[in-house]
Amino acid sequence: MTGAALAPAAPAAASVDGEFGHVLNGVALEGTAAQLAKALEPVFLAEAGWDPVSRVLSLPAEHPLLGRRLCRVDGCTATAHGTKIGGQCYRCFTRLMREGRSREEIVTAAELPPLLASPADCLMPGCQRMSPGGRQGQRTGLCQAHSRRFRRSAGMTMETFLADPWVRPLAPLWPCQVAACSRRSESEHGYRPTHYVRWRTTVTAAPDTDQRHWQLTCPAVSEGGQVSLRGLAPLVVVQVLAGIQHHVRGHGAKITDVNLQRATLYEHGTSPSSTSWMSRR
Repeated sequence: MTGAALAPAAPAAASVDGEFGHVLNGVALEGTAAQLAKALEPVFLAEAGWDPVSRVLSLPAEHPLLGRRLCRVDGCTATAHGTKIGGQCYRCFTRLMREGRSREEIVTAAELPPLLASPADCLMPGCQRMSPGGRQGQRTGLCQAHSRRFRRSAGMTMETFLADPWVRPLAPLWPCQVAACSRRSESEHGYRPTHYVRWRTTVTAAPDTDQRHWQLTCPAVSEGGQVSLRGLAPLVVVQVLAGIQHHVRGHGAKITDVNLQRATLYEHGTSPSSTSWMSRR
């Protein structure tokens, strides 16, 4: 694929050292990458939800060609999956089934119980760590370190614990060590929970696995509407963005977050080329 294949666009201004801030912030591009970056429209990238700093696409759900149908449960931003489960995401459907509702009740219900938001931040005032998404976090609303301490404080109420002057807020943990992940780790092991489970599964099955290589090649956790291009070579990032613009602007073709997530899986080591999907419409 070359820059000539893109829909006509006004060339984006580049700095003397080959930086295109709207494409990849702080990265100097040259050769093919620079030629493709010149044809990428800042307006289109903004429309597509591209963040040149975090290297994550947050595709707007309402976009006619990049959007998706949201789960009909109020408060849920996940992608809906077909009419067989009533226009919901699998997670909400499973949750409602566990609450005792039948499939027919869920599918035919005019309204469904809203998704209750779990606290993202630790309840300890000033603490900059996150409350885990699992049962422990949902039960206490504390980060993992504070939750451990609270459980060891027999007989102490949450109100007393939060007011205890000996319990101090904690600084945020470092980013997840998986290159493709844009989240922070949620405990001292250095990974977000899903990636920690993946690493333990991998190293248990293959104890000789090179951890640094695994960190560089493990894909991001799939999230509805979001596509992480982190951990990919700058040229590949530009190629993916160029392919999206070419399909959407040049051909009016629809591209889903699922398609793009699969493309990134290819580049993280499961298939020869992440750009092969661009040749099909």
